[in-house]
Amino acid sequence: MGEALQSVAGINLLHDRFQYNLGLRGINGGMRSWSRIVKVMIDGQPVSYRPSSENFLGNELIPLSVIDRIEIIRGPASALYGSNAFLGVINIVTRRSKLEKWGELSMHLGNSKYLDGYGSSVTVGGKSGNFDFIAAGVMSRSDQSGVSPVNVPGAALYRSDQYSENEISRPRSVFSKFHYEDERIGQFNMQFNYQSLDSFGEFQDWAVLTHNNRISIHNFHLRSNYSRELSDNFTGKFSLAYAQGQPSSNDELDTDTDPSTRISRDVGYRGIDVNAEFEYRIAQNKNLTVGFDHTTDIQDLQTHYLNYSNSQKFPLQNLEYGEKNFTNTGVYLQSIYYPNNSLGFTAGLRYDEHNIYGNVYNLRLASVYQLSGAIYLKLLYGSSYKAPSSVQLFSNYILPQGVVGNPGLKPEKAKTLEAAIGLRLGANLNLNMNAFVNRINEKVELVLPLGHQSNIQPENIARINSAGLEIEAMHNYRHLLSYANVSFQKSVSEKEHPIRGRIRLDTELFPSYMFKFGTNYRITNYHLNLNLEGRFTDSRLSSEINSFIFDPTKFRTERYELGSYFLMDFTISSNSLKLLTDKETTIAIKVYNIFDEEYSYPGFNDFDIPGFERRLIINFTQAF
Repeated sequence: MGEALQSVAGINLLHDRFQYNLGLRGINGGMRSWSRIVKVMIDGQPVSYRPSSENFLGNELIPLSVIDRIEIIRGPASALYGSNAFLGVINIVTRRSKLEKWGELSMHLGNSKYLDGYGSSVTVGGKSGNFDFIAAGVMSRSDQSGVSPVNVPGAALYRSDQYSENEISRPRSVFSKFHYEDERIGQFNMQFNYQSLDSFGEFQDWAVLTHNNRISIHNFHLRSNYSRELSDNFTGKFSLAYAQGQPSSNDELDTDTDPSTRISRDVGYRGIDVNAEFEYRIAQNKNLTVGFDHTTDIQDLQTHYLNYSNSQKFPLQNLEYGEKNFTNTGVYLQSIYYPNNSLGFTAGLRYDEHNIYGNVYNLRLASVYQLSGAIYLKLLYGSSYKAPSSVQLFSNYILPQGVVGNPGLKPEKAKTLEAAIGLRLGANLNLNMNAFVNRINEKVELVLPLGHQSNIQPENIARINSAGLEIEAMHNYRHLLSYANVSFQKSVSEKEHPIRGRIRLDTELFPSYMFKFGTNYRITNYHLNLNLEGRFTDSRLSSEINSFIFDPTKFRTERYELGSYFLMDFTISSNSLKLLTDKETTIAIKVYNIFDEEYSYPGFNDFDIPGFERRLIINFTQAF
């Protein structure tokens, strides 16, 4: 999923060689955020790991073979999707089986200077009358040992002979969906998604190169959904879901190389989601949707323990948090009105009531005007909020002067104004231009342990104003499909300086400029597809913590940059090839980072993180 999102305008992905951290339109969540600034869903069901609100975007999320399409909203969407639809929404729409019975087996091998890996997936599906199902599982293993941290400029803390060891990742995921549809009864489906994140993170903020830092988390949901046309103009949808997540027995955090001590943690959740939605078609050009949802999470608040080799165990800071209920009830209303065939209006309003952080209202207004058959105009205003996670609210530290929770956190809030124009230039070329202005209040950031503070703590300290432009082009001609996009953004954060008062600074971790392109050419006579993709990423400012290492006296105003880089990937794959049976065989060879470009991702503890070197992946898929 992370690879797929890399091609989208306005999206920038960091990677700490453990997990993706998605940033959008000039904003990144920062240390330990792991993509929590967007809401990720599968068929409309939120799938984040709820204690921290992080989203898994690797092989642990969902088998790619069950994905039909990916829907992306860039910008606030809480008026419809509620909490955590903060700066965007990613909804994965899964496939339905159209054949009586089918399946596919896929295997891959990977290799590079510092990475060896392999994996496999199995997918089966079928259809009988009104019933269809699909089920898939994927597992993989990779070892990326041998990589050294990148030193902060002027601080040669790490030598070239200090490198990662035992840096093994074992992501796994399972997905299944059963669907029944009848004109009189309606539609009913059940889906199950299991995610397993298991990786030895050698480049984490609390420890680097300890060789025993294993982060292992299980996360799953089971949902039933029913929808039916209650009359010609009235449709009802109902869903009930159970979700659960917690670290596995393999999870342990290591802050040093001392084999006699390890850090364990109690954290997890059990949740129930209930949703009801009614759509009323007032007339052919008028539509009204009313919805209600309720979520109850029983959260095991994060507590870290120091474990000794003699099995003794002590809570750090002498703090044990226990359990706490988190409940949220939301009501939303959306209306769509087309006064004529060229003009459309959308208005949405949502009210959320939460037992921890109170009440929140969010609004969404949009207008689309079809100027001609080849030109459309769009204007959008929306607001959103990001609820503080239980880990942000309640947590003791992993090590002294580390990150602790802040029970006084308030929701982060965003407002966006966006204008767009779409052009169809001839039969084969589409062009879209989006201009946006964002305003984010109560932005949560981790405050350094300076002055009166003894630990790093999340606080609502920043206000961010950003503006940008995204230009996207898509060209399709015969056997050639190409895309290109460019995005510009300028984001300024306002913070309190202990001496200067309120200061304005460019935001960290996100480039001002990105250019992405891709082209796919199908050679039908030779059953081949050729695909080339490239991404240029402008320089980014380092994290505030690393800026402090760089210059402790002027770290808020004198910061260093991580250099720009250009990556290009090439894939050659078979097309309509039948080798073993009468079903299709697909062989794909992909080379990442063809030119072996050296680059770095921002780190959060006296080092930056090396990017991925050139690597080769060979994939074999057989349908049956």
